Amino acid sequence: MPKVNVYLPDDLAEQVRIRQVPLSAVCQAALRNYLDLQTADVDDIRIVIDAPAGSIPVIDETGRPILQFDVASGRPCWTLWYTAPGGGVEVRPLGADAGIVPVEEARAWLRRVRGEPLEKITVPVGPDGMTMAFMGRWLVEPDRDETRTRESGYDAGGYWGVALTQRGRFAVYAAHCNDQWPAWLHDFDTLDDARGEVPQDILALAGAGLGESREVWRDI
Repeated sequence: MPKVNVYLPDDLAEQVRIRQVPLSAVCQAALRNYLDLQTADVDDIRIVIDAPAGSIPVIDETGRPILQFDVASGRPCWTLWYTAPGGGVEVRPLGADAGIVPVEEARAWLRRVRGEPLEKITVPVGPDGMTMAFMGRWLVEPDRDETRTRESGYDAGGYWGVALTQRGRFAVYAAHCNDQWPAWLHDFDTLDDARGEVPQDILALAGAGLGESREVWRDI
């Protein structure tokens, strides 16, 4: 096998030293991921590793997403740069393990934000019935009869809705079937972030809308 010299920026070299990772293993993993990513297209989603760590990647005219490991910020993490459905470049932090490229996590995220067509969603909120609007799609469309919760600790007259927004966030809508309290709309980065504020069975329905299986925990 021919010998090659590998040059690392100081920040990456320091990370390798601290973690005591064999450099040969790092190079093999990086090369394997690079070759796989350069040739594989999954559901028309192509992910390309951006080589210079800490640099600002460029999104080309095709809207090709770029996955980058960033150490320059002082908080090492993988970052996915992608073109949002509504246009413009968006950024999504992913897993922080330098040795494992979070390819499947990135692909799952892109499938989520580039899934079904988005629409304008408008809901009334607050005591005065003010309307709020955003672009997204319902995972659980609010219904006075069908989307109430059976979980204890929540008003039995409340009904719920969960939508996926154009930026991949989760908008949660809650209202009362008899208007006994003002309707509200909150947004969360993940469904897990909504735990405690949103019933588990509603979150499970939202997960099903994404094709995910979520457990409903019972303390029995």
